[in-house]
Amino acid sequence: MNKKNYISISEVSKLLNINTHVIRYWDSNIEGLSTKLNGSKRRYFNHSNIKNLKILKSLLHTNGKSHYSIITAKNIMKNKNFNIKSYQVKDDKSNTLFIDSLNEISNNLKNLIKLKI
Repeated sequence: MNKKNYISISEVSKLLNINTHVIRYWDSNIEGLSTKLNGSKRRYFNHSNIKNLKILKSLLHTNGKSHYSIITAKNIMKNKNFNIKSYQVKDDKSNTLFIDSLNEISNNLKNLIKLKI
């Protein structure tokens, strides 16, 4: 492995504006977020690792708001058909529309259940 293709955790921290202790926590809970070179215990990150950290950051926090738990985010990222665009939260208006749609579906299902009884 060529060490020049990798950056340290402190550099990633500055690049993504995430504290190093948060990156370490994520890395210890989600496989494949960092690469260890030559058996060292230091964490190094390549382009793919950084991309995954950006995705994880957007799943967990967008505009200072929490979205998914780390367990849910981990499961989303494990999915082979994972598409980050389908999980990004655009704004509060789209969230409200989504919640309204879910409530409408829920009400329709409840009505169907009542009809069958």
